[in-house]
Amino acid sequence: MMNCTQLGNISQEPRLNTTTAGTVVLNFSVASNDRRQGKDAPPIFMQWSLFGKQAEGLHPFLYKGMKILVHGRLQMNHWVGQDGQSRQGLQGMANGVELLSPKRADSGPPPDDQGPPMDGGEAPPAQRQAPTNTQPGQRPPPRQAARAPAQPADPQYDPPPDF
Repeated sequence: MMNCTQLGNISQEPRLNTTTAGTVVLNFSVASNDRRQGKDAPPIFMQWSLFGKQAEGLHPFLYKGMKILVHGRLQMNHWVGQDGQSRQGLQGMANGVELLSPKRADSGPPPDDQGPPMDGGEAPPAQRQAPTNTQPGQRPPPRQAARAPAQPADPQYDPPPDF
């Protein structure tokens, strides 16, 4: 197995497809430049495929021109071209993708909270700002982790001894 990591820009809009077996596939192309060969060197284009839930979740965030880092393995594909000639080529099967460009304003799922209620009621707890006792230029105090309330002991449950 040949592992591969490619840093580059998405060269075409990513395409989300479904196989006949029902598996979701995200196909995209990444272009990279080899800086060692100078600015006039042609870019290296690589076709990548990402499968399953990862493909579904990532698709809304990818766009043409976005800088990404792709990790995966290389696979040799064989096919017969329209001219009847046997052809072969390398394709990447992605295991992971890191997004290095900021996301577009129109990409991704809509946010969960849409602002305070229109009826003038109180905003949900997640939208309320906690008062801070800091001066301008100072860092706010660290947040305290929320703790679960203590549960009464169950008389039928005997926890294992500590080791």
